[in-house]
Formats: sequence, C-alpha cells, structure tokens
Amino acid sequence: MQPHIHQIKNKHGNHIDPIHIPIETEYTALVVRINENGDPLVIYVGKRLRNKNEYASMPSFDAKQLNGDYTGLFSSAYTPSGTRNLLEPAIQVIHADGNPSLELKYVSHQQDTLDQSHDIGLTAIH
Repeated sequence: MQPHIHQIKNKHGNHIDPIHIPIETEYTALVVRINENGDPLVIYVGKRLRNKNEYASMPSFDAKQLNGDYTGLFSSAYTPSGTRNLLEPAIQVIHADGNPSLELKYVSHQQDTLDQSHDIGLTAIH
C-alpha cells in the first residue's frame, strides 16, 4: 500500500487551508491542525469520532482568550525553546552562536498502514 502524503504548497504566497491530521486509537483521538502559517497545533484530544472529516469542523483553540497566552504556544503540538516560549520545551537546540531559539514549521506528513488486520498505523509529521 502506498503511503498517504500531504504537503503545503504556497510558493506564490496564497492562503493555505488548514490541514488536519487525526491520530487515532480504537477509542480516542489526538488531532493536529496545521494552520495557515504552517504551525502544528493540537486542537482535539478526546473520544474518537466516527467520521474523520468532522475534525476539520472543530473550532480553533484560542488559548490567548482563555488564559492569557500572549505567546500563542500553549496549543503547540511540539513546544520549541527560545523565541517567545515560556513553557517547558519539548525540544531544544543551541546554535553555534549560542542562540537557543527554534521555530518548527510543517513541511509534510505521512500516514502509513503497518498492519491492516489490527488497524495499526504510523503517522510522521515533518
């Protein structure tokens, strides 16, 4: 079976529609939304929905309004260090000049079926 690959194509600066990447178990789901800036955001963690297309209709989580998140990072799928982040980073690098900032942007993702009989898959977000 061929892997299912998605890529953002915005070479002319056109608006990018959000991409939704559901990662599901038998009963639960975690959904990552790639916003128009290429930022991976967690928009849903909860009961698995019957129709994967329903995840796209979920409202964006705006942590700025709920708890004063002026950084816009509280819903980040993978919190970087440096820049405007005040949270515990999930990843940290130190550049040759000593700068610890890092900004992760979506390039593509791939969802492969590893075992169809047990509905086991692998999701990679690049």
